[in-house]
Amino acid sequence: MHPIEGSIYSSTCIFPLLFFHHPCLVFLIKIDLCIKAYWGHDGYDYPGAGDWYHHVHHVKYNCNYGSSNMPFDWMFNLYDQGLDVWEE
Repeated sequence: MHPIEGSIYSSTCIFPLLFFHHPCLVFLIKIDLCIKAYWGHDGYDYPGAGDWYHHVHHVKYNCNYGSSNMPFDWMFNLYDQGLDVWEE
């Protein structure tokens, strides 16, 4: 993860403080962010939370930059189903 992307990703747990929520909520959100990042990159669909779309991004590095439910990769011709990944 790029340092700027990591900083933005990690700083999202601070937003509840802007709305005067309890400080423990910041720690719970931070724990959730760390667990979701780990599950999304563990390489398994189950029991983790990763998906094939994200796995193809890590194998090829030049496609599937967004999430699978957003059409931007398809719009900018960066979408790849990863059918040839099985052959490697």
